[in-house]
Amino acid sequence: LQPLNTLLTDLCRVVDRAVRPEVISLWLPTSDGSGYRKTAQQGRQVDPGAEAPDVISEASPLATWLVLHRQLLLRDDPALADLSWQAAVTELGSLGAELAVPIGGDQELEGILLIGPKLSGDPYFHEDVALLGALAAEAAVALANARLHHDVVRAREQTEAILETMPSAVVVVNRAGQVEWFNDAAERLTGLHATSVRGRELPTSHPLAGLVRGTLGDGQIRHEEVELGGGSVPRVYLVCSVAPLVSPQGEVRGAICVGSDLSRVKELEAETRRVERLATFGAMASGIAHEVRNPLVAIKTHFQLLPEGCTCGAQEEQRQFAAMATREIDRIDTLLDRLIETRDLPRTTFAPVNLGEVLADTLLLLQARLSRDSITVVRELESDCWVQGDREQLEQLFLNLLVNAKEAVAGSGEIRVHCWARKGDLKTTAIVEISDTGPGISEAIQNTLFEPFVTTKSRGGGLGLAICRAIA
Repeated sequence: LQPLNTLLTDLCRVVDRAVRPEVISLWLPTSDGSGYRKTAQQGRQVDPGAEAPDVISEASPLATWLVLHRQLLLRDDPALADLSWQAAVTELGSLGAELAVPIGGDQELEGILLIGPKLSGDPYFHEDVALLGALAAEAAVALANARLHHDVVRAREQTEAILETMPSAVVVVNRAGQVEWFNDAAERLTGLHATSVRGRELPTSHPLAGLVRGTLGDGQIRHEEVELGGGSVPRVYLVCSVAPLVSPQGEVRGAICVGSDLSRVKELEAETRRVERLATFGAMASGIAHEVRNPLVAIKTHFQLLPEGCTCGAQEEQRQFAAMATREIDRIDTLLDRLIETRDLPRTTFAPVNLGEVLADTLLLLQARLSRDSITVVRELESDCWVQGDREQLEQLFLNLLVNAKEAVAGSGEIRVHCWARKGDLKTTAIVEISDTGPGISEAIQNTLFEPFVTTKSRGGGLGLAICRAIA
């Protein structure tokens, strides 16, 4: 609005210097188009009389006459005298003005300039009227340009605000491939800093650079999925659409790239595949458990009878062998039970559960084993951390995690159990964090950690975390 305000002030100043009136006021259309509002004024009426309005209605006699005739209105011009002129002159006098000058083009009235009597007391001569008419014509052009500039600036600001608040990455480059626009989402998703790429080409090694160069080269629209990050940087999956910016003459002037974050979709797809694999594995495990268990019973029975029927000198060795085989068969039987657990979790019954109490009871179950191994347990359990959940399954979940933590610290160390409620604007989230001072989890198995039979233990079955995930 600053250029427009400057223009209005300059216009009033020019008119003041030209005719030296007591007061000058400029009235511009209201935002709803219902009339004209006083926007600028210079000077002051000597005798304003009644309180003058700030808005001239579009249907008022003065506005109607100016729109119809598109010429200056003088209070003492009897040549134009008729009923409509008389009503307009009356309204003009009530506004404390001697002269009304319409400002506008052929299509609409851009404004009204009201001028009071001259300070000298002289009437307005033909030369004054001609000069004011010329000024009004120039003012109409200037007002139109100022409004156009204002509209362009406002449109640009709105566009910039939209682009900055978009959750998708937006990158705009010119014909030379130099970045002209790089919004906040682009900075967050691509791993590039806006200050390092604005006015420059995208790094050649960056996946987006090849897409942009291709579109600048052939002017074709591209839709591709790219993977960013990796290693120590979180992976981000973007589906990118790159389109050319074409001039009216058909020349490629640049390109715009819009990238939408697919990371959450990828996570859900991976979770769906994991669930499908677990379902398939569960069906297979059920069949295997049924088929293996029957012969195991028979084998175990024969091994238990083997020492009694042995009459050779190696009876003691046979007894040890039978005992070892029986133990291993029992371990296989336990493994079969855990396999079935991955398939058939008990039916969930939801009820209010205090997570702090569940964790305290679970730690009580492990207290003797933790004390024997000189393991220190640090508890940070909020007393008011409630969720809707299945208490038995949550106990099993936490028990598995705590047993893993105990085995990870290898006989001595510290386990920290933290439970708290994080309050947000729309919801409260309950968080349980179990950490230990063990060696951690190697990167090699982090992506497959919750798959069945994935383990770092020499005698582990690799099903504990698979069960934990199924419960969660």
